Amino acid sequence: MEITNSFESAYYRRLILAFVIDEQKLINSKDLSELLGWPKRTVYTNLQGVKSLGIEIEYIGSRRTGVINLILGGHSEKVGLKTILKKLNLL
Repeated sequence: MEITNSFESAYYRRLILAFVIDEQKLINSKDLSELLGWPKRTVYTNLQGVKSLGIEIEYIGSRRTGVINLILGGHSEKVGLKTILKKLNLL
């Protein structure tokens, strides 16, 4: 699969970020940055973008040192996220 523009790549980064947070359960932004190999600023920017996908983000503790949890609203959305990533050959 070839990404043709920056809007597509941002969308895929947000999907990947949401998937990783969902799989890791409670993870902080520093660990996300290390796990994905992204700069911390990229993680923060894409966390805001995940909200634009309609996925709620809950911070437990402070935003700087606390952990991040996704509020997906049920099992069906989790399965939907995995299905999307498999179709895009990202999983």
